[in-house]
Amino acid sequence: MRASLFLIALAIVAGCDGAGRAGANDPASVAADSLAWHGAAEAIAVKMTVRVKQPERDALRFDVNAWAAADGRVRLNLAKYGFDGMDALIAADGEFDLLLPRSDESFHGWMYEFLPEGARIDQANLMLMTDDLKRGPLAAVAAYEGSGRTLRYRDPATGFLAVVELDPRTPAVGTKTLSNDQGRELCRFTYSDYIEVEGLWRPMRMKLQFLISGVEANVRIEGDGGFDVVPMVSGERMSLKIPDGTRKLSFDEFLHRLGG
Repeated sequence: MRASLFLIALAIVAGCDGAGRAGANDPASVAADSLAWHGAAEAIAVKMTVRVKQPERDALRFDVNAWAAADGRVRLNLAKYGFDGMDALIAADGEFDLLLPRSDESFHGWMYEFLPEGARIDQANLMLMTDDLKRGPLAAVAAYEGSGRTLRYRDPATGFLAVVELDPRTPAVGTKTLSNDQGRELCRFTYSDYIEVEGLWRPMRMKLQFLISGVEANVRIEGDGGFDVVPMVSGERMSLKIPDGTRKLSFDEFLHRLGG
C-alpha cells in the first residue's frame, strides 16, 4: 500500500470554545455554527510532520512543507529519512508534476491514482481535501442530515458518504468517517489539539486511518508558525519547472522511490 503514503502527504494539506445557538439543533444550523467557528482562509502555509505506519512494516516519517493558494493549487516539499526529497505542484483538478531533484527524476500523474485499491470513485476531486486546513474539517455542502452532534453529507472531495461527529461542548470536529454507498467504512479522520490562529480554529494533530489497508498516519503541525494564514502565495513559490532530460518515472518506480 505504498500508494497510500503519497496520498497522505497530499491529502492532509491536502483538518476551544464557542457554542451553537440555543435551540438551533437542526443539522443545517449545527453545521453553520461549526463552519463559522472554524473560519476560512483563502491561502495558507503549513509545516507538519507525518508518521505513516503500514501493517508489518517499519513506520516512515515525513517532514512536509505545503503552500495552498487561493486558486486551488498546492505546492509541496517533502523529505523523508533515507529519501532525497521531492517537490510537487498540484493543480486544482488534481493533476500534478513532481520532481526528485537529486536523482534528476520526475513523475506526472493524478491524485486519484493514489487512492487505496478498492476505494476509487470517479467523481472524486481530492484537491478539495485541502479544505480541511483552509476551511476546517467540515465541508460546506448544500444539505446535511443527522441529529444532535452528528452530521451526514456527501463529501465533495471524494464522493463518499461522510459522517462527522462534533465535540459535545464545542463546534470542533472530533472525527470524520468516509464510507462507500454500500455502507463500508473506508477511512477515518480524528482531529485534536485545536488552537486559534488569526481567528481560525484548527486541529494541530490529525490521525488518518485507511480501514481497508490498515495504513495509519499521524500528522502533527509544528507549534510556532506551523500554520500560517497568508494574503497570497507568490508566483515564484507556486512554480515548478521540470528540467529537460529528466528521467520520467513509471507509477511503480515512483512508489518504490517513496515507500521502499
